[in-house]
Amino acid sequence: MSFNRNNNGGFTFRSGPVKKAKTYSSFWDNQNNDIDVDEFLGNDVDKPKGKDVVALAGYKRAISNFVNIVTEQSVPVVFNSNDESYTDGKKVVIGSNLNDKNFDVAVGLALHEGSHIKLSDFDFLRNLEFEIPQEIYVLAESVGVFRNEVISNVKSILNYVEDRRIDYYIFKTSPGYKGYYHSMYDKYFYSKQVDKGLLSSEFRIENIESYMFRIINLHNKNRQLGALKGLKEIYSIIGLGSISRLESSKDAFDVAVKVFNVILNSIDKIESETENEKEGNSVSDENGSESSEENSQGGGNTISDEKLEEAIENNSIGNGSPNDDGSEPVELSDRQKKMLEKAFEKQEKFLDGDIQKTKMSKKDNQSIKAIEESGATYENVGKDVEPDYWGNKVGGTKCLVVKKLTKSLIDTEQFRVATTWNGRYYDRTNYEGNKNFNYVRSTYIPRSQRYGTSVFPTGT
Repeated sequence: MSFNRNNNGGFTFRSGPVKKAKTYSSFWDNQNNDIDVDEFLGNDVDKPKGKDVVALAGYKRAISNFVNIVTEQSVPVVFNSNDESYTDGKKVVIGSNLNDKNFDVAVGLALHEGSHIKLSDFDFLRNLEFEIPQEIYVLAESVGVFRNEVISNVKSILNYVEDRRIDYYIFKTSPGYKGYYHSMYDKYFYSKQVDKGLLSSEFRIENIESYMFRIINLHNKNRQLGALKGLKEIYSIIGLGSISRLESSKDAFDVAVKVFNVILNSIDKIESETENEKEGNSVSDENGSESSEENSQGGGNTISDEKLEEAIENNSIGNGSPNDDGSEPVELSDRQKKMLEKAFEKQEKFLDGDIQKTKMSKKDNQSIKAIEESGATYENVGKDVEPDYWGNKVGGTKCLVVKKLTKSLIDTEQFRVATTWNGRYYDRTNYEGNKNFNYVRSTYIPRSQRYGTSVFPTGT
């Protein structure tokens, strides 16, 4: 998804993932004196087994800074420790599997959740069931849609509209963060399978599933508004090109209700299983052979992934009812249908905030807290050292700088150069009774740690 300045603030879908040479965090290199993200993202150094809690603390600090800038609030950013991988309206939850490759995605997701905290009305959303007009429930019942399905589908449509609303706000007010959003959507939303699905004969029957697939991909350039009855009206109601007119979650909700009303007036009545059993589960054609949705849509005119992508690029797709541009849909193979189903499921989970985030252990959480209190960061030093006699450049080395060497930091046992055991047996004192922690000066440094990472306590 990308912001289109020439379309009244609307959204357009890119034809493919963005190619970038480096992380978007480099944009902020000169604006963040507390921690230079690229300093520890770009260094090729030996890493200890397990999580590098100093690096994780740095990632968390950087993401917190970004979130607080965007929201203009002091929003807590926490690691997922209780399987709560979604925002509750009070804090942003991030996963613990962070590295230089997925940092941009993590920032984008954190900014997206942070903008929900700033702009979404969580109290209103929690009472969504009671906000839906009674006439919608009545209309839904008349076509065989139960109450819980009404709530679920209105919520999904609202999530889509609300996401467009808050994303536009961030794009408009903080354009320097757009790259992070692009990375997030490339991972969680963009899919070649979705492009193929939109241009294929799939999801062209007037049922709720087809409408939901088409609606959550309305910002895709391959949307095909003629694929379903009422889809053009739905596109007009949502109004991506003028999404800035929606100023609250209530405004987005009103749009979602109108959209679902169109859907209920467009779908055929859903027959119950009992009614189906009376009429028979299969429908016979004139020759007495059974037909199914798969047979009516599948046919034998399947196409390979390579041919389909080539056809999409050339706008030359064949067999089926016409697309908006005059081209004709293709039939997907069983394999392609399964891939499309997984891509659609991934999109739905994103909209519901059901994104898997690696859980942080209690021990690692305590270690990160201690590191944050100590102000420990990674720094790259020695970059300007002159080449040696043979012309070899030093290139700098990654060092750990500890501003405040505390008891809790030593207790984490993260650094072999400063441990409880070393403090007791090399100093011959019990460090618990010693308020001045000077273990680095008297601690034996193993050969494996004499080069590369060093500890420099400052301010003690």
